[in-house]
Amino acid sequence: MIDLAAGDETAGDRRAVDAGRLVQAYLAAQVEELLAHEPGVRAGDGSAVHDMRVATRRLHSALATFRPVLRRDRTDPLRDELRRLGRHLGEARDADVSGDGLLALLEETPEGLVLGPVRARLDGDRRAAFDVALSQLVAVLDSPAWAGLSARLGGLATDPPVVTESAGAVEDRLLPRVDRAFRRLRRAWRAARAEAPGALRDMALHEARKDARQARYAAEALAPVIGPAATRSARAAEQVQEVLGHHQDLVVARAVLRRVAFDAHAAGESAFTYGLLHERAAARSVALDQRLPRVARRATARGRHEWMR
Repeated sequence: MIDLAAGDETAGDRRAVDAGRLVQAYLAAQVEELLAHEPGVRAGDGSAVHDMRVATRRLHSALATFRPVLRRDRTDPLRDELRRLGRHLGEARDADVSGDGLLALLEETPEGLVLGPVRARLDGDRRAAFDVALSQLVAVLDSPAWAGLSARLGGLATDPPVVTESAGAVEDRLLPRVDRAFRRLRRAWRAARAEAPGALRDMALHEARKDARQARYAAEALAPVIGPAATRSARAAEQVQEVLGHHQDLVVARAVLRRVAFDAHAAGESAFTYGLLHERAAARSVALDQRLPRVARRATARGRHEWMR
C-alpha cells in the first residue's frame, strides 16, 4: 500500500503510482480516522464530533470523485449512508459552532447595550440544540444500521472496492476527476455571483461551499503524487470553503437571533440586543461578500490548475 506521507518521494512521478492503489490508501486512512472518533462523539466531545464529521465528508467525497476506479455496487450504498451520518454529525456540530459564534458576538457588545438575560438565552438555546442533536446522533451509533455500516467501512481497507480495470497512471485515471470537481466549483461560484443578495444567494453560496470542499479534498488526495501544484490548488479551494463557511455560520446565527428575539419578546424581555447582534452579523456577511471574489478567482482561474490536464 502507498505511504501517503511519503509525498516528496513520489511527487512528480505520476506513472510510478497506480491509481487504484492511491485511492485504496486514501480510503483506508479516512476510515481509520472516522472510526477513531466514535468514543469521543459518544462522550459528547464537540471536537470529536467535528473530526468525525470531517472524516465522513472526506470519505464521502472520495467515493464520489473517484467513482471510475471503484466498484459502485459497493460504494454507492456507502455514500448514501455516509450522507445520513454526516447530516446527524452536522446538526450537532452546527449547534456547537453557532453557540460559540453568538457568544463571541455578544462579548464584543458594550455592557450597557446588553439588555436582559441575553447570554443565558443564547447559551441555553444552543446547548439545548446540541444536546438534542447529540442524543439523536448517539441513537444512530447505537443502531444496527451503524454496526453494519462500520463493518462495511472496515472492509474498504481489508477488501478494497477497486475495480480490476483501475490499474493505470494517476494522470489518466484520476486527474480528469479532479479537474471536473474544480469546474463544478467554477460553475457554482458563477451561479451564486449572479444571484441578488438575499435568501437565494445564501443558498447558492452554501452549494458553492460544498463544491469547494469537494474540489479541495480531491486535490488533497492526489497531493502525495502530484506535489506542490496539487497542494496549492487544494489550499485555494480551502480558502473559498472557509470564507463561505463563515458566511453560512452568519446565516445560521441571524436565524437563531430572530427566533430567540421573538421568544424574549414573548417573555416580556427587551429584544434590543438581539437586533443589534443581528445587524452586526449582517454587516460581517457583507464584508465576507466583498472578500469572496478575490478568493474565488484564486480557486477557479483556469490557468492556475494546469496540472490537472
